[in-house]
Amino acid sequence: MASAKGIRALLEDDREEFYPQAVREIRTFDGSPAALFLAGLLLERGLLLRALCEPLIPEQRVRGIIQALMADNAGSDLTMVKAVVESAQSPQPQGAGKALLRVLNNLERVVDARRVAPRLLPLLRHPDPKLRSKAVRIIGRCCRNAHWVARQLADPDPRTRANAMEALWGIADPESRNLLRKAAMDADNRMAGNALLGLYRAGDPSSIGELVRMAANPDAAFRLSAAWAMGESGDGRFHDALSALAEDKDPRIRKRSELSLGRLDAEMARPELDLPWRMAALHDAPEGQASGNRLLVALQSTEGAEPPAIPATQLWVFEDDKPVLDYSVERLQVPRKLVLAFLIPAMADGAQIPIVNAALRALAWKRPQDAWATVHYKPPRQWRLSATLIGEIIDIAPPEEVSVPVAPPVFVANDEGAAEAVQCAPAGPVHGCLWDAIVETSHTCASVGAADVEPHVVVYSPTDAGTPQEQQAERLATVDSAIPVHCIAGADQPFLRELCGRSNGAYQVVAGDAEVVEALERLYIRLLARYRVSYLGARNAVRACLRVSTPEGSVKTAVRFAGQ
Repeated sequence: MASAKGIRALLEDDREEFYPQAVREIRTFDGSPAALFLAGLLLERGLLLRALCEPLIPEQRVRGIIQALMADNAGSDLTMVKAVVESAQSPQPQGAGKALLRVLNNLERVVDARRVAPRLLPLLRHPDPKLRSKAVRIIGRCCRNAHWVARQLADPDPRTRANAMEALWGIADPESRNLLRKAAMDADNRMAGNALLGLYRAGDPSSIGELVRMAANPDAAFRLSAAWAMGESGDGRFHDALSALAEDKDPRIRKRSELSLGRLDAEMARPELDLPWRMAALHDAPEGQASGNRLLVALQSTEGAEPPAIPATQLWVFEDDKPVLDYSVERLQVPRKLVLAFLIPAMADGAQIPIVNAALRALAWKRPQDAWATVHYKPPRQWRLSATLIGEIIDIAPPEEVSVPVAPPVFVANDEGAAEAVQCAPAGPVHGCLWDAIVETSHTCASVGAADVEPHVVVYSPTDAGTPQEQQAERLATVDSAIPVHCIAGADQPFLRELCGRSNGAYQVVAGDAEVVEALERLYIRLLARYRVSYLGARNAVRACLRVSTPEGSVKTAVRFAGQ
């Protein structure tokens, strides 16, 4: 190649004779300083766009030239975009639009949309729908809001409308979701496919079932869009639907399905790390509902930090190893701090109390900020004493309990202190009966409650506590119903059941010591549940499990059903 001075002289001497020679050189562009100088000179003199539109220059070469110029000159992207817009607005010979679109396609892959979007605005009114739709796609990458997208949906060209939907990919605000849901019902397959992929990326699980149904659409265009969108998601739950499409009679659908399956297989083959999270899923059957399943999902970091919010599409439900494709997820508010007071009977004989072992196991779910306290009470005694007086048997009333001051519970946040509190025998006086313990503990819990603190009373009553006396019942009526009272009982106790119901507490009857451990853990899962997952499910499903699958790793747990 001639010297830089000689090349400039050739260009100045005869522009039209210089151009074909320059194109021949550009065809073999190798990124060398000489080749880069020539490309820069063509850009400077307004000839580069014309050269890049030449069909003799391969597509990959076009992109390489653009990237090299951008690396060498920070303003070259703006110069090229300006040239494209000016050329598009000037009278063009037939077929010129296709060449411009090729250049614009390559620019889209490498430029920063935020820099070039303002210069592309004139193309939004261009009569060529392909150029217009490409401009919408690039501008949409930085105009990511529902208002802008809604304006583009007035365009008569379906490709332009479909490209506008890409601007909402990954945006989860309510306005964008509503727009995506409306677009998912569009009569155009590209529009519907882009909208469903947008819903998936926004974490909307309804998109999963809708894409599977789209894959069974009688219209081949919709099946093709479904095959593409499922592959773009990388979600392994679409494997069966894509496998069916891979046998479609339409060769385009078969090809696209095979490509998408390859992408899913690559994702599934990627080694998955075990996330440092603890997770449990509890089956929570809706009252009065004959069909349907509901899961409460507790999730926390084993390292003490709060786990990140999980998009609903990353919560996978399986029944008998088959994925559930239609489900909904409700995010629940988890209290920043739980304050739990355990009411435990004081056993005079030093017998082991099952609730102690249950609490020690539940420590695995206790967060560093949660605080525990233990309150002891005298268990009910069976008093059966009678005497014969003048030939008549009379019952002797039990002696009245002498009320003694009991120190209020002390709440401990560190795990060692909490464990010690539930294991140690009471050092001082204890409450004379369960009812006094409930009243006093509830009052104490009410005093520690705050906007970000949630107190709970957990009662363990292995034997029937009976019915409170009139004065005790009056005191129980003063208990703040905003403080939930939960009970794990060894037998059904109507008054305790009613008390739990009045305070929105959980009431569980256990058949043995082993069930006490499970009952307390189920209670803790309820208190820390971050998600409620609802789905119809199969009638004859034997087992279910839940999996959180994120790009960083996964965690899996079996669903706990009542009685398990």
